[in-house]
Amino acid sequence: MTACPTTTRPAQLSASLTPGPLADMVRTTPTALWNDSADLAELSESIGFGAVGATCNPVIAYSTINAWPDVWSPRIAEIAAQHPTASEAEIGWIAVRRMSVEAAALLLPAFEAYAGRNGRLSVQTDPRLHRDGAALVAQAVEFSQLAPNIIVKIPATEVGIAAMEEATYWGVSINATVSFSVPQRRHPSFVGSFCVRTPSSVAASRHAPAAPAASPSASATVAAAIRASASA
Repeated sequence: MTACPTTTRPAQLSASLTPGPLADMVRTTPTALWNDSADLAELSESIGFGAVGATCNPVIAYSTINAWPDVWSPRIAEIAAQHPTASEAEIGWIAVRRMSVEAAALLLPAFEAYAGRNGRLSVQTDPRLHRDGAALVAQAVEFSQLAPNIIVKIPATEVGIAAMEEATYWGVSINATVSFSVPQRRHPSFVGSFCVRTPSSVAASRHAPAAPAASPSASATVAAAIRASASA
């Protein structure tokens, strides 16, 4: 779990919290509790403690699939049957999308109560696209359309920061990830300049970037999880 500052907690979200130190924290401090998982059982429990956000990425998907083989083995088999030519990696990203949509639905009451300030599910772009800004933007736009409360994680690299600027132009809420240094954090994009600049690569056409097909370069951890689940 992670915590970050927030606005005053809406009263309707505090009425039925599970008693304990986390509930006390979110009631009495300006702290937003986020769950570092999209596992529905874990997220539901965390929401009971006061969580108002969560995250999903290939490693989290791997852990969730392995934790719930009885749930995900038939779901993966269904995805494979629906997409008979898809690779394991493509099937993996379909599973990530479905997992994200379901987790986002659990957070929707908080999203509505906070008027969008919290109640977000943060979905990570394919880490192997880190050198391809256009692909990061296309995937970010696609992920943002999965649910109204999706926020998209893009790495805070030189390519990634340019992709954040462009994705913001298309209305994508951004969460910078892989930010390990002061220069990254101090980059002008992080203080809002990308919100008002016109991205050069899309300005001419004014057409949103086409969402790519499920990426064949998806994280090997998801593909490995699918193989393990299919053989369980």
